[in-house]
Amino acid sequence: ASLTPPPWPQSEGFEVPRDDFLSAVDAVAPAVSSDINRGAMTGVLLEASEGVFSLTATDSYRLITVSMPCPDDAYLNAVVPAPALRALARVSAPVLRLGTTDAEFIATSPELSVRTRLVAGTFPEWRNLLDIAGDSQITLPAAELIAALTRVAPAAGPARVVTLDFTPEALTCSTRSDYGSAVATLALAGPEISFAINVDFMIAALRVLSTSAPEVTLRYSEPRRPVLLTGDGAHRCLLMPLRGA
Repeated sequence: ASLTPPPWPQSEGFEVPRDDFLSAVDAVAPAVSSDINRGAMTGVLLEASEGVFSLTATDSYRLITVSMPCPDDAYLNAVVPAPALRALARVSAPVLRLGTTDAEFIATSPELSVRTRLVAGTFPEWRNLLDIAGDSQITLPAAELIAALTRVAPAAGPARVVTLDFTPEALTCSTRSDYGSAVATLALAGPEISFAINVDFMIAALRVLSTSAPEVTLRYSEPRRPVLLTGDGAHRCLLMPLRGA
């Protein structure tokens, strides 16, 4: 990314609150793929249209998206390297103006401009992925679930697999590996279902969601399909299932 003043973008751009934007960048950045062969998944997808601005990232194991309001006439569709977005933390001005040229993303403020080439490739149709999570759902207190997963995580071993078993009486989080076994039970009733997830991805998603809402909603259909976690509606995280521990 370049920190030199750039020419004004071909699209005039639109303004977003700095703090909200950087918070969204921090939320989605963990899902950016570190595999240089994954094309557009090595960046963050920025989309603005019809009054909604969203940031989305996925490494194919998880997907995180955050949305916020923007001007109704704002338009943006670009995949941008995460380091360039994080560089905007140097800006102290309360508002950023975002825009693109044919091949570059540009963010400007009175004190600093960041300019970087767009990431090549086609980003996955992420909205279709959210739809396959299913219609069944359960709402849970985020803090209690984070605490339970944190207790069993040390025994998850390198595979990092934890199984969540929901019954009408309780939720059980369990794992078993060469490092040992662990079980945590919460008095949280729900429809009977069992699925296995990456415990680190789950904890990270819950921490992001809990910053905006004390409860999270899990949407699901069956053990082999993705699980969708939502908080206040603006933050959503999709986790792919794993083989049970």
